[in-house]
This record gives sequence, C-alpha cells and structure tokens, in this order.
Amino acid sequence: NKLHISVKQDWFFRTMVNVQCARVVEADKGGCNGVVHVINKVMVPPTQTLADLVEGNETFSILAKALRQADLMTVLQGDGPITIFAPTNEAFKRIPDDTLDNLLGNTEALVKTLKHHVLEDFACCDSCFSRHGKFRQLLRRSRYNMNGASVASCDTIATNGVVQVIDRVLRPPGLHFDN
Repeated sequence: NKLHISVKQDWFFRTMVNVQCARVVEADKGGCNGVVHVINKVMVPPTQTLADLVEGNETFSILAKALRQADLMTVLQGDGPITIFAPTNEAFKRIPDDTLDNLLGNTEALVKTLKHHVLEDFACCDSCFSRHGKFRQLLRRSRYNMNGASVASCDTIATNGVVQVIDRVLRPPGLHFDN
C-alpha cells in the first residue's frame, strides 16, 4: 500500500506534515545510512477499504444500510483518497423516527445527505477538529456545515482513505428532512 502524505498549514500558518494521519514532529534527522522523520504515533498498514470498515462495524449499520439503499457504497470502494465523516447509529437515532423514515424514503435527499459526509481528500483529525473534538472549518471556503457535530473517534485508516466517526448526521445546506 502507498502512504498518504499531506502537507497543510495550521491556523497559525505553520506547516503540518502528516503520514497516514501520524504527524511528523521532527523532520530530517540525519543518520549514517539515511534520514529519519519522527512521528507521533505508530502506523499500522491498512488492510480494508472504507466500504469494508463501514460494512464490518455494527456501529455503522444504519449508515451502511443507507449507503446501500442510495447505491453509494461503491464510492467507498474507489481508489481515494476519501474521508468519510461517519455518523454512528446513535447519531441517526438522534433524528426523530418520522424524520429519519422520510429521509430514508427520499432517495434524492438521502444521496445529497450521504454525499455531504464524504470529502474527496485525506483529512486527518488534526486538520478537522479542535482540541475539544468540535469541527473546525476544513477549508476557509468549506461547503460543510458541521451542525455542532463532535468527533467520537479519529483517523481510522483504510486502504483508500480515512474514517472520522462523528456523533451527528450532517445536513447539507438547504435540505430539510421533514415532509
């Protein structure tokens, strides 16, 4: 598998370098036979796609059902890089039953909502969330309204991207789930 390396600026315009969401904390340490870059966590090679991770975890059973119903599971099987902001079953259960039923019964609204959870980029927790687990604006002109969502689990790496587990279903601008 290839390593995903991202170079971004933080909120103070310092350069952040991540490798598979492990932050490079010391770079270019010379040795007698090469160069070492020190990172802040152990990297484990991914073995599953984003689709495999969502399908194989009971915490995402409602999300997986919705993705299949909207015929979008193939998006999570693509080459990537993709970041999915994955709402848990509990996040879906925060939506009133009749509203959730309306959403699941309206394919156009469901597709729009699910696509709002997918970013065609590799977004690590450092660049998505504040220290308190609240979303930061990913990009200065982001199309994402994070609706007060918080991160429940960060940086689950897949072969084609990363999963950021969130505690709310994100509503795209202008979409109302009710009738």
